[in-house]
This record gives sequence, C-alpha cells and structure tokens, in this order.
Amino acid sequence: MTENKRFTAICQRVVLVLSWLMIAASSLAADGRPQLRIAVPDDGYPPYVVRQDDQLHGILIDPMHKAAQRAGIELEFVYMPELRSLHMLESGQIDGRMESPYWTEQPENYLWTDLVVWLEDVLVYRNDQPFDLEQEDGLLGGEIITHLGYAYPALQPAFANGSLIRLDKPTEQDMLNTLLISQAETARALIIGRDVAQWYVAKQPQLQALPLTFSKRVYGCAPMGFQFARNERVKALLQRLNKEFPPGSRKRCQPIAPVTLAPAAGH
Repeated sequence: MTENKRFTAICQRVVLVLSWLMIAASSLAADGRPQLRIAVPDDGYPPYVVRQDDQLHGILIDPMHKAAQRAGIELEFVYMPELRSLHMLESGQIDGRMESPYWTEQPENYLWTDLVVWLEDVLVYRNDQPFDLEQEDGLLGGEIITHLGYAYPALQPAFANGSLIRLDKPTEQDMLNTLLISQAETARALIIGRDVAQWYVAKQPQLQALPLTFSKRVYGCAPMGFQFARNERVKALLQRLNKEFPPGSRKRCQPIAPVTLAPAAGH
C-alpha cells in the first residue's frame, strides 16, 4: 500500500512537471522569444482593430506590433467572440484581450497596457429631419439605434421611462445602415463611437452622400486598450512592453450627465 501511494505521488509530480513544461513551451515563439497570446474581436473593431485580407492592423494593433518588436516579444493575435475571449482569459488559455477597464468588473484584478486610445460615443443622425437633435427636447419620443448588448448609462434613464425608444442592431454596419432608410415621423439617431463611425463613413460612398451630423455632445467615454491576466510571467512581459509605447495621452473622460427627458403628457 505504501509503495502504491509513493508511486501515485511520483506520477502526480510527473504530470505537474509535464503540464508546466507544456505551458512554458506554449508561451515561447518558434524562435525562442517570449510570446503573448491576445484575443481580438473576430470581426475586428475598426479603426482600433482592422481585419483586412487576413492582415491585422489598426490604431491599437500597430503600436502593439512596434512596441513588441523593440521589446523582443512575439505577439500572437487570435480572433474570437468577446464573451469567449473573456472565458479563455479567465481559464488561462490566452494572455490578454482588447477591452476597456471602464467596461470591466473589478479591473484591478487584471493588468492593463499603458497604450490607450479614447472612445467617445456621440449621436449620428441625418440633419434633413425636422428635429433639433442637439437639444434634448428634440430627441423626445425618438428612436435611438444601439449596439446589441452594449450599455449606455447616459441614455438609460430615458430608455427606462419610455421617453426614448431603444432599437438594437448586431453590428456597427447594421446601425449605420439605418441612416439609409427614409426618416420616420419621430427623431432617429444612432449612438456610436465617433472614430468608429468616421471610419465606416470614409469607406462607403452611400453613407458619405447622406446629410450626416455628429453631435457635439458626448454621451459616453472610455479608454480602450488591452486587458491581461495577472500573473508573474505576463506581468514581466507587460512591463517590457509598456516601456516601448510612446508617451500616452493626458486626456481623461469628463463627467457625462444623463439625459433628463420625461415622457410627454398623455403618454
């Protein structure tokens, strides 16, 4: 019985060592450089992550590549849905993913890149409709095109009390396509990142032909970067990576007041 226990203990140690060696091997590139495996949205998220002809670039990706080259780190980007990437980060199957600490519960439980770009949500609408959408009253009873699964704290009170109607679309392209439809009897606008909308409009003549306005008012703001697992290996590599980024923007999100609309009398 004692010998059996000793044999079992030895087997367990061997399994642990082999597991450690497999993990260590998977964290090295073919040329022996340390590697970080990072998930990005499977459809990209332009202009931050742009997937084109199986090549990856964008205003978040390009600085990462340059910094990693200087730091001697290999980056492996893998495409996957956002929810799946979170599960894989938690289970240790990837090292990091694109995310904002503002959209993360307990962001202090993770490591973050010093590389940050700032996303500002604005309203985009056709200015040939008979409503002044720069004024809150012009929005009353209107339809706001939103991204499925996204939260909009500044608009949520108006959605909740029925003074604004939320209409979800699965992608940014689907959201923008609603602008091609003739206007309804009520106001219609979509809420979207300014840089995201500008990227799509710049590439599509049918959108460029529309009389579009981007609201002066900002309805949401968040820093975008990369979220990493908090462990010693990743921490050491991220410290090397962060040293290679250019000085970050001093920009910060200003407080954003919620829309204060109330349903019209009789509704």
